[in-house]
Amino acid sequence: MKDDALTPGANCWFEASSTDSFGPLAPLNDGFGLIPGSACPHYHGEPGRVETFRTWIEAGQLPGPGLAIDDHAAVVFDNSRATSVIAEKFEAHAYVVDGRGETRLDAGVDNDPANSTHTHAGTVPRQVLR
Repeated sequence: MKDDALTPGANCWFEASSTDSFGPLAPLNDGFGLIPGSACPHYHGEPGRVETFRTWIEAGQLPGPGLAIDDHAAVVFDNSRATSVIAEKFEAHAYVVDGRGETRLDAGVDNDPANSTHTHAGTVPRQVLR
């Protein structure tokens, strides 16, 4: 892939996002807005993503709460509502992020790699692909 290629992935569906597609990591407020809030891909995969995403939400530079997605993870939506997390690797997750911190979207789910999907009330299911 060319260094100057734009790869919006999940970002375009949200109101806003954290991106480095145009240079240094920066907030971008021109998403389609089909999903409320903001998105941050590569959350734990690239330096600076965790700290800046929460700071931008807290400062109002990005709308919150935001959804942060690790490399090798995907979030499934139905009518703008997250319904599940799919992970290619066991350590990959998605998080709801606000000015106070982050909460794993699949928190409370039995993530034993020997099991494929288990849920508890108030959480979204998570499936680790094998």
